[in-house]
Amino acid sequence: HVELARSVNDRNTRMAFSAWQKAREDERQEARERIMEIIPNPSDDDILRYLLWKEQGEKCLYSDDPHRTISLRDVFTSAYDIEHTIPRCRSGNNSQANLTLCAHDYNCQRKKGRIPSECDNYDEILVRIQPWQGKVAELESAYYNQLKTAKNTPQDNPEAKARNRQKALATKMELDYWRDKVFAFTATADRLTDGFMNRQLVDTGIMTRHALALLRTVYKQTYPVNGTA
Repeated sequence: HVELARSVNDRNTRMAFSAWQKAREDERQEARERIMEIIPNPSDDDILRYLLWKEQGEKCLYSDDPHRTISLRDVFTSAYDIEHTIPRCRSGNNSQANLTLCAHDYNCQRKKGRIPSECDNYDEILVRIQPWQGKVAELESAYYNQLKTAKNTPQDNPEAKARNRQKALATKMELDYWRDKVFAFTATADRLTDGFMNRQLVDTGIMTRHALALLRTVYKQTYPVNGTA
């Protein structure tokens, strides 16, 4: 018997996750095609660098002049590192939400093992993440509007109700991702254990769902049971 998070056992959540995952795959494919203009066989690391670069408005959030952008070619050089926004030793989080494309010199000489709020130019960093905070606000508004639409969909039209519910849940997954991105840049040391790790239980639930499918290829009588994984 495999214990799964309750939310992952819900059909609407599974469908929403599939839609959200498909959108991420489309982003990766678009990134791959763009990178192939300068690198014939881009690696997973190259794709991740590109995605972080785009998320950050083509800037280093720690050190760049707000009017200066990183060139596409420079993204793939040693001048920039993929670093853990909250150091992995302090969060255990290796997800993309906790990764940043950072100028190598800043990462090695100034940030080191610090979290952003401990950096000596934190006031400047906060200005640079304002677009992310605006994105969170937009997604929150969209999510609550979509929830309202799903709630008001007549019960006698279950397909439409489920479809609207799935749309809201997919938006919630996108919202959670960007909330985590902002949290990583705004958290103080005393907040690192305040719910941050708990939010990763969603990822744990998704992993156990895939583990369930894998186990069933070997052990036919494998069953899920509800609970917080």
